[in-house]
Amino acid sequence: MQALCPGRSPEAHLRSEWHAQQPRLARVLPVAGGERRASERSALADAPLACVKNRSPSVLFSLLRPGARIPPHTGFVNTRLICHLPLIVPRDCGFRVGNDTRTPVEGKAWVFDDTMEHEAWNQSDQIRAILLFEVWRPELTQEERGLVSAMFEAIDARTGERAAWAI
Repeated sequence: MQALCPGRSPEAHLRSEWHAQQPRLARVLPVAGGERRASERSALADAPLACVKNRSPSVLFSLLRPGARIPPHTGFVNTRLICHLPLIVPRDCGFRVGNDTRTPVEGKAWVFDDTMEHEAWNQSDQIRAILLFEVWRPELTQEERGLVSAMFEAIDARTGERAAWAI
Protein backbone atom coordinates (compact mmCIF):
# COMPACT_ATOMS: atom_id res chain seq x y z
CA MET A 1 0.00 0.00 0.00
CA GLN A 2 2.95 2.34 0.49
CA ALA A 3 3.23 2.62 -3.30
CA LEU A 4 -0.29 4.05 -3.38
CA CYS A 5 0.42 6.62 -0.66
CA PRO A 6 4.11 7.55 -1.01
CA GLY A 7 5.66 8.86 2.19
CA ARG A 8 2.64 8.18 4.42
CA SER A 9 1.00 5.23 6.05
CA PRO A 10 -2.29 4.21 4.42
CA GLU A 11 -4.12 4.85 7.69
CA ALA A 12 -2.85 8.45 7.82
CA HIS A 13 -4.14 8.98 4.30
CA LEU A 14 -7.76 8.10 5.03
CA ARG A 15 -10.07 10.78 6.40
CA SER A 16 -13.14 8.60 6.80
CA GLU A 17 -14.18 4.97 6.41
CA TRP A 18 -14.17 5.32 2.62
CA HIS A 19 -11.79 7.54 0.73
CA ALA A 20 -11.37 8.22 -2.98
CA GLN A 21 -8.11 9.62 -4.30
CA GLN A 22 -7.47 10.62 -7.89
CA PRO A 23 -4.14 9.11 -8.97
CA ARG A 24 -1.65 10.37 -11.47
CA LEU A 25 -2.26 7.91 -14.29
CA ALA A 26 1.43 7.65 -15.11
CA ARG A 27 1.92 6.20 -11.64
CA VAL A 28 -1.21 4.06 -11.53
CA LEU A 29 -0.43 1.63 -14.29
CA PRO A 30 2.89 0.36 -12.85
CA VAL A 31 1.32 0.03 -9.38
CA ALA A 32 -1.38 -2.28 -10.73
CA GLY A 33 0.98 -5.23 -10.97
CA GLY A 34 4.03 -6.85 -12.51
CA GLU A 35 4.62 -8.15 -16.00
CA ARG A 36 1.85 -10.73 -15.64
CA ARG A 37 -0.63 -7.84 -15.52
CA ALA A 38 0.70 -6.01 -18.58
CA SER A 39 -2.41 -6.85 -20.61
CA GLU A 40 -4.68 -5.48 -17.87
CA ARG A 41 -2.71 -2.22 -17.76
CA SER A 42 -2.91 -2.01 -21.54
CA ALA A 43 -6.68 -2.57 -21.40
CA LEU A 44 -7.02 0.32 -18.94
CA ALA A 45 -4.91 2.59 -21.13
CA ASP A 46 -7.16 1.74 -24.11
CA ALA A 47 -10.48 1.86 -22.21
CA PRO A 48 -13.11 4.25 -23.62
CA LEU A 49 -13.06 6.51 -20.56
CA ALA A 50 -16.30 8.47 -20.20
CA CYS A 51 -15.38 12.08 -20.98
CA VAL A 52 -17.65 14.99 -20.09
CA LYS A 53 -16.11 18.45 -19.71
CA ASN A 54 -15.54 19.34 -16.03
CA ARG A 55 -17.00 15.99 -14.88
CA SER A 56 -15.00 13.09 -16.14
CA PRO A 57 -13.09 10.96 -16.85
CA SER A 58 -12.99 9.77 -13.27
CA VAL A 59 -10.12 7.51 -12.34
CA LEU A 60 -9.45 7.04 -8.65
CA PHE A 61 -8.30 4.77 -5.88
CA SER A 62 -11.17 3.58 -3.71
CA LEU A 63 -9.79 2.88 -0.24
CA LEU A 64 -12.01 1.22 2.37
CA ARG A 65 -10.91 1.16 6.00
CA PRO A 66 -10.88 -2.03 8.09
CA GLY A 67 -14.34 -2.77 9.46
CA ALA A 68 -15.99 -0.21 7.16
CA ARG A 69 -19.07 -0.55 4.99
CA ILE A 70 -20.35 1.61 2.13
CA PRO A 71 -24.13 1.47 2.52
CA PRO A 72 -26.42 0.55 -0.38
CA HIS A 73 -26.69 3.38 -2.90
CA THR A 74 -27.19 4.02 -6.62
CA GLY A 75 -25.51 6.12 -9.29
CA PHE A 76 -27.18 8.94 -11.22
CA VAL A 77 -26.90 8.06 -14.92
CA ASN A 78 -26.63 4.91 -16.99
CA THR A 79 -24.60 6.33 -19.88
CA ARG A 80 -21.40 4.99 -18.38
CA LEU A 81 -20.27 1.88 -16.51
CA ILE A 82 -18.04 1.58 -13.46
CA CYS A 83 -14.91 -0.58 -13.62
CA HIS A 84 -13.18 -2.00 -10.55
CA LEU A 85 -9.62 -3.30 -10.64
CA PRO A 86 -8.93 -4.70 -7.15
CA LEU A 87 -5.35 -3.93 -6.07
CA ILE A 88 -5.31 -4.90 -2.38
CA VAL A 89 -8.07 -7.18 -1.14
CA PRO A 90 -7.76 -8.71 2.32
CA ARG A 91 -10.05 -11.55 3.37
CA ASP A 92 -13.61 -10.71 4.41
CA CYS A 93 -14.20 -8.03 1.77
CA GLY A 94 -17.23 -8.06 -0.49
CA PHE A 95 -19.29 -6.15 -2.99
CA ARG A 96 -22.93 -6.43 -4.01
CA VAL A 97 -24.62 -5.09 -7.15
CA GLY A 98 -28.32 -5.90 -7.27
CA ASN A 99 -28.58 -9.60 -6.37
CA ASP A 100 -24.96 -10.36 -7.38
CA THR A 101 -22.58 -10.58 -4.41
CA ARG A 102 -18.86 -11.03 -5.08
CA THR A 103 -15.56 -11.30 -3.32
CA PRO A 104 -13.10 -9.05 -5.18
CA VAL A 105 -9.97 -10.80 -6.47
CA GLU A 106 -6.71 -8.86 -6.76
CA GLY A 107 -5.94 -8.11 -10.40
CA LYS A 108 -9.30 -9.37 -11.71
CA ALA A 109 -11.29 -6.43 -13.08
CA TRP A 110 -15.05 -6.31 -13.43
CA VAL A 111 -17.60 -3.83 -14.74
CA PHE A 112 -21.08 -2.91 -13.50
CA ASP A 113 -23.91 -0.42 -13.98
CA ASP A 114 -23.96 1.65 -10.81
CA THR A 115 -27.56 2.77 -11.35
CA MET A 116 -28.32 -0.61 -9.78
CA GLU A 117 -28.18 -0.60 -5.99
CA HIS A 118 -24.70 -1.54 -4.79
CA GLU A 119 -22.67 -1.65 -1.58
CA ALA A 120 -19.23 -2.71 -0.35
CA TRP A 121 -17.74 -3.90 2.93
CA ASN A 122 -14.38 -4.63 4.48
CA GLN A 123 -14.69 -6.81 7.57
CA SER A 124 -10.93 -7.39 7.75
CA ASP A 125 -8.29 -5.59 9.80
CA GLN A 126 -6.54 -4.21 6.68
CA ILE A 127 -7.28 -1.54 4.07
CA ARG A 128 -8.93 -2.60 0.80
CA ALA A 129 -7.79 -0.71 -2.33
CA ILE A 130 -9.47 -0.72 -5.73
CA LEU A 131 -8.66 1.27 -8.86
CA LEU A 132 -12.05 2.59 -9.98
CA PHE A 133 -12.78 4.24 -13.32
CA GLU A 134 -15.71 5.06 -15.63
CA VAL A 135 -16.11 3.94 -19.24
CA TRP A 136 -18.81 4.71 -21.77
CA ARG A 137 -21.51 2.08 -22.19
CA PRO A 138 -20.52 0.04 -25.25
CA GLU A 139 -23.99 0.50 -26.75
CA LEU A 140 -23.41 4.24 -27.18
CA THR A 141 -22.05 5.40 -30.52
CA GLN A 142 -19.47 8.18 -30.77
CA GLU A 143 -22.28 10.53 -31.81
CA GLU A 144 -24.39 9.57 -28.78
CA ARG A 145 -21.41 10.03 -26.46
CA GLY A 146 -20.96 13.52 -27.88
CA LEU A 147 -24.65 14.28 -27.33
CA VAL A 148 -24.49 13.07 -23.71
CA SER A 149 -21.42 15.25 -23.14
CA ALA A 150 -23.13 18.25 -24.75
CA MET A 151 -26.23 17.72 -22.60
CA PHE A 152 -24.24 17.75 -19.35
CA GLU A 153 -22.19 20.75 -20.49
CA ALA A 154 -25.47 22.61 -21.22
CA ILE A 155 -26.87 21.68 -17.79
CA ASP A 156 -23.68 22.90 -16.12
CA ALA A 157 -23.73 26.15 -18.12
CA ARG A 158 -27.37 26.77 -17.19
CA THR A 159 -27.07 25.94 -13.50
CA GLY A 160 -23.52 27.14 -12.97
CA GLU A 161 -22.91 24.02 -10.92
CA ARG A 162 -21.30 20.67 -11.44
CA ALA A 163 -23.82 17.93 -10.72
CA ALA A 164 -22.72 15.01 -8.59
CA TRP A 165 -22.76 12.26 -11.17
CA ALA A 166 -18.99 11.99 -11.43
CA ILE A 167 -17.30 9.79 -8.93
